[in-house]
Amino acid sequence: MSATVAYADVEVGTELPPASFP
Repeated sequence: MSATVAYADVEVGTELPPASFP
């Protein structure tokens, strides 16, 4: 899950909080 959150964070450009990508 951590990998998915980190990947999503980079994809969005840290625009949304990690909570949005559980």
